[in-house]
Formats: sequence, C-alpha cells, structure tokens
Amino acid sequence: MKKKCDICRRKRKKRCSDIEKTIKIKPDLYSAYYSLGQLYFNKKEYEKSIEAYKKILNSTVYGTRAYYNIAKVYVENGEYEKAMSSLEYAMELDSHYMEKADNEYLF
Repeated sequence: MKKKCDICRRKRKKRCSDIEKTIKIKPDLYSAYYSLGQLYFNKKEYEKSIEAYKKILNSTVYGTRAYYNIAKVYVENGEYEKAMSSLEYAMELDSHYMEKADNEYLF
C-alpha cells in the first residue's frame, strides 16, 4: 500500500510541475489554474490551492467554481466565516451552488 501511495504522490508532483510550466508559457490559461487549485487541494496544500483559484476569479467560465472551491478550502482549514463568504458569492453568481453545497455537506 505504501508503494502505491508513493507512486500517487510522485504523479501528483509531476502533474503540478507540468501545469506550472504550462502557466509560464500561457499565463492566461484559466483551466490550468483551476487544475492546479484542485491538485493542491487534494495534496492538502490549501494556501497554494487558494492562490491558484484567486488567479481565475474574474474568469467567466471558472470564476464561480473558483469561489466555490475556495469555500471548500476554507472549510478544510476550519475558517468557516471565510468559507461562508466565498460560498455566498458563488451562490450570488450561480444559485445551483446552494444545492451543490447542500449535497456535498459543505457546512
């Protein structure tokens, strides 16, 4: 089991590195920031996850999802007021995030 975990860790590290290289070449590629935010979240590197998501808050495609995912990061960190603020903003932009938060037991 330990060997499998090590392999997963190395793959995630390589994926982060690959995405970071892509961002250097195409800094306006919002999908790369979104993917990077998800990878950092899964690695429990919450500050880096928030940093990546904040880069795309103004994106019409990824902005609302970024606010929602930032709320999830804050929940994991126990920062519930910040999480609620981010979630409320996501819900203002798209009301389906209320149901999504409910279904994921975000709070």
